[in-house]
Amino acid sequence: IKRAVPHAHLRIFYRLQKWIGDLKSAQQPDGSVFHSVKDLFDRAMYIEEALRRMSDPKWGITVCDSVSRATIEREMAEAEVLAYPCDTTTWSEGFSCTVLEACAARACPVITDCDALEDIYGGAAVVPHRGPVGWTEHWRQQVIEALQSDHYRAVVNERAYAFAQEHTWKATATKLMSEIQARLSST
Repeated sequence: IKRAVPHAHLRIFYRLQKWIGDLKSAQQPDGSVFHSVKDLFDRAMYIEEALRRMSDPKWGITVCDSVSRATIEREMAEAEVLAYPCDTTTWSEGFSCTVLEACAARACPVITDCDALEDIYGGAAVVPHRGPVGWTEHWRQQVIEALQSDHYRAVVNERAYAFAQEHTWKATATKLMSEIQARLSST
């Protein structure tokens, strides 16, 4: 992405080092890892090595750890794209507030079809499909297009923002109250 879009930079907001450390602590003295965390352990080791190899500032990658809500709001407001290559090792992503926040902030969400993400955000975000091989290249191309094309990004952001407006806390509470009223009226 950086080679195709020189102004691109990646900021990771996650307690990544703690997550990696927690998974490393699962390693047994003989180097083996419990089967239940093997996939996550392998992923953590890959990420740690990738970050080591790309630690040169020219790559524009910053691990920001956990930050305040105000910082996240500012970062989302400044972001051109939320590059969110979700690919869980087990089912875990039922909604994703991060993606909804990107929609509201007009930070063009480029996500995946992992778990429930496509069902929820398919009409609002860019959702390249994951496949057994090569899906990351298609996802990368979508991120590049979103970063390079103001028009493409604006079209996605209009859909995403409209979706976010339908899913504010107030809109969600109003829908819930209507459902409750309807059920109470039918009894």
